[in-house]
Amino acid sequence: MRRLALIVLIVLSGALDLCAQRYNFKIYGEEEGLQNLVVQVLLQDRAGFLWVGTQNGLYRYDGNRFLAFGKAEGLPGARIEALHESMDGTVWAGTRAGLARYAGNRFEAINIGVAQGVVSRAGIASDADGKVYLATERGLVIGTRTGEQMSFVRVESSRPGAEEEEAASVYVDAKGRVWYGCGAHLCRLEDGKEREVSLEMGLPLEPWNAILGDLDGNLWVRSDHQLYVRREGSAKFEARPGLPSSTNTYPTLALDPSGRLLVPTFKGLARETVNGWEIIDEHQGLPTNDIAAVMQDREGSIWLGLLGSGLARWLGYNEWVSWTDRDGLSRDSVWSIARDGSNRLWVGTQF
Repeated sequence: MRRLALIVLIVLSGALDLCAQRYNFKIYGEEEGLQNLVVQVLLQDRAGFLWVGTQNGLYRYDGNRFLAFGKAEGLPGARIEALHESMDGTVWAGTRAGLARYAGNRFEAINIGVAQGVVSRAGIASDADGKVYLATERGLVIGTRTGEQMSFVRVESSRPGAEEEEAASVYVDAKGRVWYGCGAHLCRLEDGKEREVSLEMGLPLEPWNAILGDLDGNLWVRSDHQLYVRREGSAKFEARPGLPSSTNTYPTLALDPSGRLLVPTFKGLARETVNGWEIIDEHQGLPTNDIAAVMQDREGSIWLGLLGSGLARWLGYNEWVSWTDRDGLSRDSVWSIARDGSNRLWVGTQF
């Protein structure tokens, strides 16, 4: 015992002031039934099920296993581009081959008519009146439900060349306003008509692939190369630099439980802090740096869709951080912890 205590004291006297940190992630893949590991989009429905859209199939996670849905279960296409739950509880799945809604333990394909399918990760939205908005290869499409039937109309544009433009995204904000990426512009729906607002609001010409409002009333828009925010009460967007371009990752956005912005990139997950951007990558515990999707569930857990590595759940988000021998400890077996007068943390290991 004396020799063991002496060893601990020696290590403590030479302990390192640790600066690195690691987070804990649980990875879900083929063993849990997720047979395609290229995750593109995530959704939690009001029943608590987690829906995972991949490049080859849609999966529903019940907390134990993933249940697969494909063309045999009514989906018009295998590659899932968008997922959305409308206020009436309907789960919608968008593919480039068409639109489907979940009903009776399978999907029902819906004929859009005026377009082929959904082309954006942020490609489906809905409002309090039950209207469904779709980002399609022919621009923005509005779906109206009458009983069990859906009718669709395409929003016309007076801009030259708009007939050939895809809608890059669509979003309904807290005030019920519909924003969408229209070609290389940002547009807003006003009285059922398109209004191009990017130029007057200070945005450059980019396909705005993601639009998201935060808890403070700010509106964020993201393209392949840039991120902008319009502060609540402001008429103009301002650039938020410092993020890597989306070389491999499709531009998406999400919020964490504190309302901070989460931005998937091909260099890891970018998290907004008071000092700028924090990048969580393989050095902090992720199995890959290429993040395609991120979502906060109703319990406050953060889920990450990984390109080629399946699904990750961030354990103890904002609660637990870990350090190991990869971060400077001589060994993972920790025997003693103390903090000195300079607020530095000292850790004693066995050797």
